[in-house]
Amino acid sequence: MKKAIFLFLSILIAVAFCGCNRAGMDKSEKGTRVIAGDSVTLEILDRLGVNVIAVPNDGASVDEKYADDKKYPKIGIAMSPKYEDISLLNPSEFIMSDATEEAFGNIKSSLQGVGVEPMLLDYNSISGLKNSIKELGAYFEKEAVAESIVAELEAKETAIKDKIQAMEKKPRVMILFGAPLGSASDSISVQTNGMFGGSLITYMGAVNVAVEAYKSEKRGMFKPNDWDPMIDANPEYILCIAHGTPEKVWAMYDGIWENAPYSFMNAVSNGKVYYLPSDVVNVICGFDYVDSMQYILDIFDGKIEADI
Repeated sequence: MKKAIFLFLSILIAVAFCGCNRAGMDKSEKGTRVIAGDSVTLEILDRLGVNVIAVPNDGASVDEKYADDKKYPKIGIAMSPKYEDISLLNPSEFIMSDATEEAFGNIKSSLQGVGVEPMLLDYNSISGLKNSIKELGAYFEKEAVAESIVAELEAKETAIKDKIQAMEKKPRVMILFGAPLGSASDSISVQTNGMFGGSLITYMGAVNVAVEAYKSEKRGMFKPNDWDPMIDANPEYILCIAHGTPEKVWAMYDGIWENAPYSFMNAVSNGKVYYLPSDVVNVICGFDYVDSMQYILDIFDGKIEADI
């Protein structure tokens, strides 16, 4: 009990310390001390030519120039930023995906608690990513660069969309999202068009049966109280996304297919359940979304072996 009280008091003192430090700082001028809260934001800023002063822990995976910890301090992972460190850097902007806030729910308020107001951008869909690129282009007065980036992305995706458009029967898909948070019932959700996986299916021209079954465009993902509409929708394919530790999530998925409601679906009985590699289909939309589209098209074309 004493340890818990001590830890709580330590956190309060740290937050108060940061608040005092920021109180003595002048707000940084727009665009002079930019921090990217996640790798997608960092890549957008990098392509726009916007300089940053700190990056997320996986920033080096976007561009090796960010690997130098002294030049580019690491401010933690997207879902668990180092709030005090961010505050002491006195950012002019802290930019991140609103999907992370949606999933974890306390990042914005925690940043505000140490005097940092985050810019939240929509990477939940391809259109959201494109709009966010244009929004940041306008904000940093790099509109022409932003338009060029979006045009390049759109040129790559056209052929894939055309192939699905030409299909006589559009693939019917259920997207599942899993995270290692406990039991399968606690951890597996259905994605609508409010998250990247679900919106990707619709954007490609296939059918996200969750939207059809529940007449819902609700943001994010949900755990149905009533599975009957989904069973009736009878997805032809079930595509599974993993967040966190993929190996744990795949093991969790392995245990559900013989049980209701999944056992009633044609996708399971016909062996069309696929675990999407997390380096191909991520939780949020990034510049590699065309690779995600191509991978899923390969599934529809029978070029990828099913996992179940």
